[in-house]
Amino acid sequence: MQEHIRSLIVVFAIALVVFHTAQRSFEPFTPTHDYRRRRNAFLALTACGFLAPGFWFYAVPALVVVLFTARREDNPPALFFALLFAVPPAAEEVSGMGLVNFLVAVDHPRLLAILLLLPAAFRLPSVRRSAATRWPDRAVMGYLLLQAVLALSRSPSLTSGLRALTYLAIDVLLPYYVMSRAFRDLRQIKEALCAFCAPALVLAAVAMLETTKNWLLYRSLLDRWETDFGMGNYLLRGGSLRAVASTGHPIVLGYVLMVALVCFLALKPQMRPGIGRSTCLLLLIGGMFATFSRGPWLAALAAWFAFWATATPARMRVGLVIAAGVSLVWLLDSQLPLLPALTAVDQSTVLYRADLLSKALDVLQERPWFGSTDYVQHLAARGMVQGQGIVDIVNTYVGVALANGIVGLALFLCLFATVLRKLWTSRGQYRSGSLYSEAGHTAPGGMEGAATAPDDAATILRALMACLVGTLVTIASVSSISVIPWVYWSLLGTAVAFVRLGTPTTDPRRL
Repeated sequence: MQEHIRSLIVVFAIALVVFHTAQRSFEPFTPTHDYRRRRNAFLALTACGFLAPGFWFYAVPALVVVLFTARREDNPPALFFALLFAVPPAAEEVSGMGLVNFLVAVDHPRLLAILLLLPAAFRLPSVRRSAATRWPDRAVMGYLLLQAVLALSRSPSLTSGLRALTYLAIDVLLPYYVMSRAFRDLRQIKEALCAFCAPALVLAAVAMLETTKNWLLYRSLLDRWETDFGMGNYLLRGGSLRAVASTGHPIVLGYVLMVALVCFLALKPQMRPGIGRSTCLLLLIGGMFATFSRGPWLAALAAWFAFWATATPARMRVGLVIAAGVSLVWLLDSQLPLLPALTAVDQSTVLYRADLLSKALDVLQERPWFGSTDYVQHLAARGMVQGQGIVDIVNTYVGVALANGIVGLALFLCLFATVLRKLWTSRGQYRSGSLYSEAGHTAPGGMEGAATAPDDAATILRALMACLVGTLVTIASVSSISVIPWVYWSLLGTAVAFVRLGTPTTDPRRL
């Protein structure tokens, strides 16, 4: 039996078992017919990916599957999350027909965005902008404007500049805009988080098998596609294989599972108790361990701590004391037992990251405000070429600063700070379920159905804050590769949508 057929059978079997196990837990959030339709679409895309001899042979049936599924979809962001991890995000270039080198590069997430999010953006009703979206929108537009100006001014040709603008529109603006506007009530947000968790559970189960069997299941798919993905390779740590599943890299998989774990913890109180719920939780934890990625582990710890500490004012005070104490010990005691435990294995990656930060600061000083395009060559000249013969920018903040300067980094951080501040300042109206204290009461902006669970909104708010905190920790150890930016731009948009639903609309003439 051919390798890709064996892999497809194993992935299919794992997915069927996991989806069946998780279905009962997710029934309070997703109607059974919607859950099964998204599951079937995920399985269909998986089969198309393994059986197709190349990306374009995959894209044609994938287009049919996605469009057919989307016809009956009431929650496009949920379907986008449900299908985001079906196949690896390996890109293929669209030919320029001899006029230009190529038009754009298309991968699985970008294909989904064009097929699902772009039509959803045009179908969005004319929602009056509120104070919740005003400053986040301005932060996003400021960041995009800087990116666009730098791309057009630095591109060697007009076509490459237009290509960069296209990527910004599809990869950044589209997920943020649709996620921040498409949700009509809290039920749809919870349904979307549930749709994110379900395929992540499949990835977690695949990750555990990959590590125990030393077999990367999606490697045969990438070999058949023959694309220059640059990821999805066999990586070891401490003698154990680091799982990657369909994400292409252990840190990316760890990040996805971290977000899914936080979302699952937020949804868990409303799930039906039983072995299925416990199995799903153990799968997510086991999948995270199978990545052997220290960055996502620390991010998961930070996200869990943020989720726990923001539950009550008393916990917040205790959390602040604990955070201050840990920070002080971390700064003053370099022999903290946690540090040697985290860096004892594969210490070269830790040293490389420290060296990268030091050399990057030297390069940044040459063009501090708006960065440069030749920072990779400068880092290579300073000896930062690693074993694979490349300069690996394993820090998103470093990458943003070198490419866009201090101004770009400040705008990038401002995005997260603005959304986190909006969530933080809105927590008071959701605490203790004050908005839903009376049976049948409807929250501002359409947050309905909370009479049976008055703390729903407060729990989802805490989960979104925790996911963003975990994101900020994770991207300090990895560049924005694979599906990482798709996830955090979608999270930012979802957080803005959550705040928007609980904020009275504002006269658009004032914005």
